Amino acid sequence: MKLARQILSKKIPSTVGGNLILRDQLSQHHVLLIFFPFAFEPNSVVNLTQLQARLEDLREWDYLPIGVCPENIFALNFLALSLDIDFPLISDYSLKLSDELGLRLEGDTDYSPKVCDAVIAIGRQGEVDYTYCSESRETDFDLDYIIDNLPQKRCDYCDGQ
Repeated sequence: MKLARQILSKKIPSTVGGNLILRDQLSQHHVLLIFFPFAFEPNSVVNLTQLQARLEDLREWDYLPIGVCPENIFALNFLALSLDIDFPLISDYSLKLSDELGLRLEGDTDYSPKVCDAVIAIGRQGEVDYTYCSESRETDFDLDYIIDNLPQKRCDYCDGQ
């Protein structure tokens, strides 16, 4: 599966200074999108903290993690500052990215969006390399296990070493 060109080109509000365009990030790294439905829910805080702890591993494998949440950018900025997050969080307030990737759950409404916890790895050409989606909030979301089982893609230079 490949992401649609309009999603890759869309400007998405980000916690790292203005808008983020996925296509620009993919020109430099593989991208790991981590979807979480509520900014300050305990599971989301745990997952983002785990992700921050694994940042060096992800960078070594040439992945840029990006947290994705349907909350507004002001809430995400506060969350990033509160948790000292050193990677971008983006606001999928319109749910266009979640829709493109099929992550909305039954019972979803525009006033009460239901998005599953998900991890999606995207290669430099916009192809989806790996997907994990937990459709139940009761299911354990073991981010360390997911990260350890990612396709470990290294840069062309590193592969030759």
